[in-house]
Amino acid sequence: MQLKHQLDAFEERQEQAAKYRTELEWLMNELEDIPEFDPLKHRIAFRADIFERLVESGTIHPDGRIVYKLSTGIEWECYLENKLAYKLKVKRPRRKRSKAK
Repeated sequence: MQLKHQLDAFEERQEQAAKYRTELEWLMNELEDIPEFDPLKHRIAFRADIFERLVESGTIHPDGRIVYKLSTGIEWECYLENKLAYKLKVKRPRRKRSKAK
């Protein structure tokens, strides 16, 4: 009977690992499309699709700490920006300038 419980627990962990691998592969594909940037100098457009798929909940604490519960079972912690980076303009690809004659 104990062996059966161990086998069931193992199979459940295997299924979870497969789910996490699928989520990771999806996330890596999505992140490939995001250009590199310096978050203190530039912003990029917010990807609501990534946020909605991965974040189950978030708790904002009085000290400015935000704890996110992710769909993978991980809790991730960060702090609210003190440098007001959210006021920076969104980085856009540069246009080629035409030379005036």
